[in-house]
Amino acid sequence: MRINTSLRPNLPKEVMSGLALVSRKLSGFSARDFVDAELFAPSAHLLKNPGKLIRPALVMLGAHVIGEDPLGYVDLAVAVELLHVSSLIHDDLIDGDRVRRGMDSVHAKYGSNAAILAGDALIAKSVGLSARFGREVMEYVSQTAMDMCAGELLGEKFERANDSPDLKTYLRIATLKSGSLLGASCSVVAKRRKMPIWRKLRKFGTDAGIAFQVRDDVLECAEGIEPIPKSNIVATLMDHATDHTRETALKKASGLNEYYVNSAKKALGESVAAGVLCPYADFIRVSVEQGRTGRLLRAYASRH
Repeated sequence: MRINTSLRPNLPKEVMSGLALVSRKLSGFSARDFVDAELFAPSAHLLKNPGKLIRPALVMLGAHVIGEDPLGYVDLAVAVELLHVSSLIHDDLIDGDRVRRGMDSVHAKYGSNAAILAGDALIAKSVGLSARFGREVMEYVSQTAMDMCAGELLGEKFERANDSPDLKTYLRIATLKSGSLLGASCSVVAKRRKMPIWRKLRKFGTDAGIAFQVRDDVLECAEGIEPIPKSNIVATLMDHATDHTRETALKKASGLNEYYVNSAKKALGESVAAGVLCPYADFIRVSVEQGRTGRLLRAYASRH
């Protein structure tokens, strides 16, 4: 998932310092960390371009808002990012996508079997790193990985059948596939410290993750992709509504994104965490006037 690049400068200094360490760790893995060079190459391929590190940032923000030192959770932030990257490798293989982060996808460069095993290796490494923070954290991360797998398989079922899910099922897929990891990222430190706010942080992250998924789907359709993937929210709204136009579906999807952004912010109420986290939720609105989303939506509107 992508967000406006202006997110990064607004992060607290401690989180920025932590993310710098996360980035170094991700790029500093060696063949010894993955037993053999043959497994290391495909496993580390996407780590060369780590993207925005949204999920590690949320781990550290989740620590920051409860008074914990984000620098104490670098390995946990790395674990969360490795889990995310493993899902990208497997998603690209399932969807047949040959480009990721401006590079060849792992299966395009190394083959399907290597991609499967690389994704598995990153999950194993993620669980191993998270285990350093205790059994409860390890189980939380493991359950999140399970949720992501269930969401991916459920979405793939509809693609395979060339059918779109109804809205309720789409939201379940988005919750499992995207919301679960963002929810866990926000809340894992508070959960470890047994602080009741962990549930609010998980709700914030989960709803933000759904909004992210809708935003990605809207971007995909605004770019004019054909045919629309059946797991895309626009396909759902076109196939399960009386008005079957793409334009109307895009407007409805934008409204759905807005709803979940607001729901994420509402989850934190008037807490200290709200002041830190809520401003970032606004960067995932599809209605923003700045950035790639706004340009694509305006371009789409001008064509129709």
